[in-house]
Amino acid sequence: MSGRILAELRQSRPFPSLEAETAVNLLRTAETVMRGLATAVKPCGLSPEQYNVLRILRGAGRAGLPCGEIATRMVTHDPDMTRLLDRLAARRLITRARDTRDRRVVTTRIQPAGLRLLAGLDAPVEQEGKRLLGHLGRNRLRRLVALLEAVRQPSR
Repeated sequence: MSGRILAELRQSRPFPSLEAETAVNLLRTAETVMRGLATAVKPCGLSPEQYNVLRILRGAGRAGLPCGEIATRMVTHDPDMTRLLDRLAARRLITRARDTRDRRVVTTRIQPAGLRLLAGLDAPVEQEGKRLLGHLGRNRLRRLVALLEAVRQPSR
């Protein structure tokens, strides 16, 4: 087991398993990446979750997405998607409209102001990613992506 994580955590007792050590390392790394993203989007008054919604809606194009579909595409789960969307709508970054065929469905679309805001954040978010991960190099990054994707696959 690595002594580095034990030192970071100021923990003298070893982890009960390599899986436990790996899980803690993943959580600490995810927190580091999320803090970096928060720093990049904060000057625009966005949270990482709001940024994620705007990014998802930009990818959806003019068709937009229902609230439930946005929720399934989120990087991190947000239990109060309605309030998150309310905040973006109040800033006129998104709009929501009830479907004319099925009144139960509310489609959310990004607005030009949201697109402009995202365009202004593209470079800072990219720079933050390079700052945090660029030192790994392309080959190690590809291996890391493959390993992280494998972690998210259901166990067999």
